[in-house]
Amino acid sequence: MIRLRTRLILYFSLVIVSTLLMVWVVSYRGIRTILEARVSEAAVETLKQIHKNVSLVLSGIEDLSLFIISNPDIRRFCKLSPAQLMKEAKQIQDTIEMFSNLANNPDSYIFSINIYGYNGLRFETAGTSIGVGNLERVRILEETLPDDGRYVVSTTYQRHFLQYGEKYILSFYRKLRDIYDLSSRLGVLRIDIDERKINRIYRDLRLGYTGYVFITDQEGYVVSSTDTELIGKNIRNSERYRQAFQGGDGYYRNQEPGMELLVTYHTSPHRNLVLIGSVPFQELTYELKILERTLMVVFLIALCAAVLLYSFLSFRITRPLQVLADALLQIERGNFEIQVNIDRKDEIGALADGFNRMSSELKRMIQEVYVSKLARKEAELRSLYAQIHPHFLYNSLDMIYWTARLEKAEKTSIAVGALAKLFRLGLNRGKEFTTIRNELEHIRNYVLIQCMRYDHPPEVFIQVDSDLEEYYVLHFILQPIVENAFIHGIAEIEHPGRIEIRALKQDQRVVFLVKDNGIGMDNDKIVQIFRGQERQQSSYGIWNVHERIQLHHGKAFGVRIHSTPGAGTEVRIEVPFVKEEPHES
Repeated sequence: MIRLRTRLILYFSLVIVSTLLMVWVVSYRGIRTILEARVSEAAVETLKQIHKNVSLVLSGIEDLSLFIISNPDIRRFCKLSPAQLMKEAKQIQDTIEMFSNLANNPDSYIFSINIYGYNGLRFETAGTSIGVGNLERVRILEETLPDDGRYVVSTTYQRHFLQYGEKYILSFYRKLRDIYDLSSRLGVLRIDIDERKINRIYRDLRLGYTGYVFITDQEGYVVSSTDTELIGKNIRNSERYRQAFQGGDGYYRNQEPGMELLVTYHTSPHRNLVLIGSVPFQELTYELKILERTLMVVFLIALCAAVLLYSFLSFRITRPLQVLADALLQIERGNFEIQVNIDRKDEIGALADGFNRMSSELKRMIQEVYVSKLARKEAELRSLYAQIHPHFLYNSLDMIYWTARLEKAEKTSIAVGALAKLFRLGLNRGKEFTTIRNELEHIRNYVLIQCMRYDHPPEVFIQVDSDLEEYYVLHFILQPIVENAFIHGIAEIEHPGRIEIRALKQDQRVVFLVKDNGIGMDNDKIVQIFRGQERQQSSYGIWNVHERIQLHHGKAFGVRIHSTPGAGTEVRIEVPFVKEEPHES
């Protein structure tokens, strides 16, 4: 035992020394190149994260603009004549207060919300303001707003507010149309974004000691920068930053008198933005130089130690341990079929036998426990995520508020009761299975709330075989399908919408049918949904429902979609008969 331990100590010493010796063989220039590349790539990843945060802000403002242009009070405001203004003054004041609260939130990136009706009426949550400075690009943008309702975002410019003074602003524009008569143009929406709050996302970030980050559009105009003197200037033709506008992302060195700069850049594929970081290269490589010097000393010591230790090692000791080391690498890469053949009676032989048993046991445990349970937990997490609908909650509560205001609370109790039941049934006491009765009751409350949001609600029919109501199904498999029928099926049609929901027995299984008379979809989109490539919320929910059903019940069950563009969609959900509530591990 003592001899073997001594040999093992000597062997591991040689492994360490040999590894260090191999690294030493690599040239100094090669080490520097690798380390510098990693530092540069880390800086690019930082820019990508900043871009994600900025994109989240712009996406939130885009969602807010959709809410504003779909608000019935906004449409009514833009249709009023000046003579009608006094009659609607109280209603208009309440609407202005609501949007002012959105803009005045300290955590909001929005500085002001402005509606300019073609009827001559307007409201501005931050009061009267005018643009100052060079506004040529802003004026061109205002004169060429898309007629199809798409949004555009201006470059950063200065705007003088009578109440707040001058601010650096990015303006989000969108034309307002009557959703019941798309040919009728009602006005223009302008949402002003505070550039200083955009700057807050990255202003505390430091590249090295003196490095900095700023944002431009793809024409080279600086959109946001900690240095306000740069805002609005065009740097595309600057020798320092010219290469950053070639597209994609990457890094390069720029040699200037007395200083070498590392410039990193990331180009947004959808937001017309370029994020640029600039830092003196020596600030990033200072610690690397210390590390390189330390490694030199360690490598020299290791080389001397290797010469002294090598004579104590024998081929008989090193070879079987190398076999075990290679086998461990195979295990690390996921190959649990590996077995080693070492015919020895000492501790190394016992170690080899133990390794073979470990490999077999790991294979069994991975197959029986890890893979299946991990897949199931991932599906449960995705299901939980699919249940969170902040936009739906916001719109529902907004609808309840305005219903109470306009109809003297006659419908409020109905809406509040439906919403309470919706969340109670949605939580399902944390259980994964529920009865068909509860699942359909959940859908009835969801449909009730959705229909109250429409000026002309669609017809919704729910039919279930009475003897099916006590059977059990996976919780939350119907709402994503019904939501898809509302949002992507009937929302864009001009004729009256109709949705049919049925639960019936068929071929020794429970079948749910959700049918609408909406716009339908083509086969390519259906294929994308079942590959998980369609990332819209509702379409992603269909794929999630299909995956959960197959994980629990097998490939024979799941979701099927039959659809024809312009002729509606039918979604078929098939699950087995489950008469008793399954035990959840």
